[in-house]
Amino acid sequence: MVSITGLTGSGILALALLHKLMTPDEVWTAAHIDEDHQVRLWGEDEEAMERRAKRRVEFDIAVAVVHPVNAG
Repeated sequence: MVSITGLTGSGILALALLHKLMTPDEVWTAAHIDEDHQVRLWGEDEEAMERRAKRRVEFDIAVAVVHPVNAG
């Protein structure tokens, strides 16, 4: 849970994911709404996009750990 909170910057989004109120893709999109807006305004920054891709891999791993625990 801490990983998801850290990767999304939001405890609320982490809880929404834990309680299956949002899908992982919805959580990821919501967590990056401001960043996506800045990209639309100013264009992509290659280093930032690489960091984001690495964080997405970490997020996907964290989700894989959380969802089996929440299966019951």
